[in-house]
Amino acid sequence: MNDFLQVLSFSIFPILTTIIYATVIPPMGAMLYLKNEIMLSIALPSFGSAVVAFCILIGVPENTIFQYVLVILFIFVMLNLLSIVYEKAGSLKKRELLLAAVFVSGNAFTYLFMAISPHVNANIAHLLSGEVLAIQSNNCVMIFLASGLLLAMAYPHRGIIYAFCLDEEGFMISVRHYKWWIVAYRFILACWMTSSILLIGPLLTTTLLILPPLFSEKANGMDRFFGRNILIGVSCVTLGFITALVIDFPPTYVISITFLIVGGAGLLFSSR
Repeated sequence: MNDFLQVLSFSIFPILTTIIYATVIPPMGAMLYLKNEIMLSIALPSFGSAVVAFCILIGVPENTIFQYVLVILFIFVMLNLLSIVYEKAGSLKKRELLLAAVFVSGNAFTYLFMAISPHVNANIAHLLSGEVLAIQSNNCVMIFLASGLLLAMAYPHRGIIYAFCLDEEGFMISVRHYKWWIVAYRFILACWMTSSILLIGPLLTTTLLILPPLFSEKANGMDRFFGRNILIGVSCVTLGFITALVIDFPPTYVISITFLIVGGAGLLFSSR
């Protein structure tokens, strides 16, 4: 018991940081789900990993503001380019195929850069496994402040956010300066995807984006839907992290499996 408490004391900042991400990333996944862009939840972490690998390959210092800015810029540009291609693609199936291509390309370039450079290989191997236990107190404080600011801004305007997710054409007609809303949405998405990929890893980022919306889709009303996303995210992250510490396994894998077990059990009992 004493040994566990000692390990827990050393892991308090990684646990808190991962819980904070569980309050922010699932609602973003819910937005993508409602906008029929859930494939972005798979494509963005893959693309982001490739960008991080490329930055390391060309000598960008790791864990610096410059690295974060470059990754954010690449993801933001990619989101805007996708919006242009969306208009030409037309059907939802073609859009999904396009995002699947982004996912495959991201993986291909990630492993290509890893094969080119042993230095990239060593760093990306740690990134892909999600080294959440390496999170420091300053990371936790920054993410806490950023999440608090984001939620404080988003909650009073949640009606506009719901309209944007459910009826983008109506949103464009009824909301003034709608283009700035769309730019802000893509920029915020790029910022949080970047920090999440670099701190908790692509696997856990994808898990937080996809599984909470999947297990919350039967909720009645938008407030309950988004609230259930956060509840599932926080509870599964907490349970999975503590379980990982108890059994001495990497937290990223255990948390992802916890989501599958808890969410799967919830779906099973709710169907009866």
